[in-house]
Amino acid sequence: FPVTKFCREIFDAMTFIAAVLVWIGWLLLPLRAQQENINWTLSVQPNGKGNYTLVMKAKVDKGWHLYSQTNPPNKTVFQVSLGNQKAKDVVFLEPKPKKVNDEYLGPTAFFEEQLVEFKKDLDLCALPPNTKIRVSVLGQICTEDAGMCLPFDKSYSISFSPEPAIVTGK
Repeated sequence: FPVTKFCREIFDAMTFIAAVLVWIGWLLLPLRAQQENINWTLSVQPNGKGNYTLVMKAKVDKGWHLYSQTNPPNKTVFQVSLGNQKAKDVVFLEPKPKKVNDEYLGPTAFFEEQLVEFKKDLDLCALPPNTKIRVSVLGQICTEDAGMCLPFDKSYSISFSPEPAIVTGK
């Protein structure tokens, strides 16, 4: 019957389209997960030494971990630029990471905490008012549960004006 053949062809086409849509959704899942599993904030705080501290806070979802700046080969890397300066790789002070010997990667260093704070003291007092400070952070987060790692490459900026110096004396 020609109707049966026509219905079978439509069913086959719909099956193919559904499979393609599932495949596309599977490919896009890491992009969606990347945005939801780590969030960063940038702030500048006076450090009491007459200068300032850049603070990058990573909020990592439960079950995921962030690699240390010292983790070979998948380390977290920060780049900082002040005003019109070219971005430079900068090592931030970080909490003590957990170190393990991974069966596949060898020695690894990562953070299991959900909130990880990275700090860098910088001499920002000589900057003109409203200088743009840009921080880029590159790395990856991983989960043992799904055996998945997701790369990230995020950039943040903040407008900074140094506090006027207060001089006291007689």
